[in-house]
Amino acid sequence: MAHSPLALFKFRFQLTISLLLCFLVLTKAETLLAQPDLVIGSGSPTVTPSTVLAGGAVTLSQWTLVNQGTADINSEIIFLNGFYLSTDATITTSDTYLTGNANSGLAAGGTFTWGGPTLTIPAGTAPGNYYIGILVDRENGVTESNEGNNFVSAPLTVALPDLVITSGTPTVTPSTAAAGDTVTLSSWTGQNQGSVDSGSFSYGYYLSSDATITAADTLLGGNSIESKGPEATFSSGVPPLTIPAGTVPGNYYIGILLDNLSEVTESNEGNNWVSTALTVSVQPDLIITSGTPTLTPSTAAAGEQVEFSAFTVKNQGVGSTGTFGNGYYLS
Repeated sequence: MAHSPLALFKFRFQLTISLLLCFLVLTKAETLLAQPDLVIGSGSPTVTPSTVLAGGAVTLSQWTLVNQGTADINSEIIFLNGFYLSTDATITTSDTYLTGNANSGLAAGGTFTWGGPTLTIPAGTAPGNYYIGILVDRENGVTESNEGNNFVSAPLTVALPDLVITSGTPTVTPSTAAAGDTVTLSSWTGQNQGSVDSGSFSYGYYLSSDATITAADTLLGGNSIESKGPEATFSSGVPPLTIPAGTVPGNYYIGILLDNLSEVTESNEGNNWVSTALTVSVQPDLIITSGTPTLTPSTAAAGEQVEFSAFTVKNQGVGSTGTFGNGYYLS
């Protein structure tokens, strides 16, 4: 059947209109589907150091933010980024927030590079294996085509130092002494057997009624030591130590206690001491039992000699005196 020129024109016109409408609909749909997509294009950061003390600081490497989507983020839109400490590699806002920064807008295909931040690990963080990471658009201020690729992370170990005395049980010389006497401990060696620096710390020498040395025992002396790194050793000689006057005779221990002022939080607080047995002996008591001496002659000129009568000394105490001297005086 032949079509009239008018009918053919109408058909072609309607077809053109339909194709145009399809094109407009598809163009509008593409526009509506275009969205930004924020990612960290620099990959997993490096963290320095990779092992840190709770309360210590670490530095992340610089990182680059990329909008790999097909739509711009308006420059009037400010979106927030955060740095987090996490127990797993996936960084979310439920992890421990450390600090953050912000970006304002980013064109499709655009990038922005941040310098590496220095981050403080919260004091009191339990030792263990963690991840430290970056989460961009942490408050979801930007609607993205993929909301699950906004983070990167790197492993981090939170550790503690551990101070120990590695030289074992010391020796004490003499092993029996009276109150007021001095004794000498053997020199000793210690170590930070933890995996982070210790910080400076003090140590003390103590007299104790039991083998466990604590800061509640009787302090005899002490000193301090500068910070020691992981596995670092340190040594010390020991000055003469005086047993306090008035110490009741009996069996005691004398020992060394590291970090006696509790300046260092350690992974093991119970291995900071060593001790050795010491006996505090009963004390002697010297008296002259022969009474007032006689002097012959009882009157003498300067330069002349006089003679004392014999006298008797008695140790009325219960401890041995050892060798001692006597003196004669003019008063």
